[in-house]
Amino acid sequence: MTHAAFALQKAVYTLLSGDAELTSLTGGSRVHDGPPRDAAVPFVALDPVVTRNADGDIAPIEEHSLTLAVLSRGGGKKEVFAIAERVVALLHDADLSLDDHRLVSLRCERQEVRQLADKKSFRGDLRFRAVTEPLT
Repeated sequence: MTHAAFALQKAVYTLLSGDAELTSLTGGSRVHDGPPRDAAVPFVALDPVVTRNADGDIAPIEEHSLTLAVLSRGGGKKEVFAIAERVVALLHDADLSLDDHRLVSLRCERQEVRQLADKKSFRGDLRFRAVTEPLT
């Protein structure tokens, strides 16, 4: 059986990397599974996923905290916000198909955009909460 967090990441990556509007905003196919070294910016990276058991009375469920990072240099904060807005539009309440699991819910809980120490780059962190249950 596929781990629920892996199935979730795979579905999120597939959705984001296949979206023409997001590809246009990032200037190419720039969705990465983890923050890449020396990658062209702007980009979106699937960052850490934290999973915890949240079994209910009826079914075994897991709760996942998924963070996506948006990095921009030349486009600044405005570019980060535009990309973040598209990512949230795609993922918030999305009905994703997961291998061996059912996505019960996927909600954006937090967005943070900040300037980095180099004073040229901006990073946005988008925190999503997902709930999954195994297919029976």
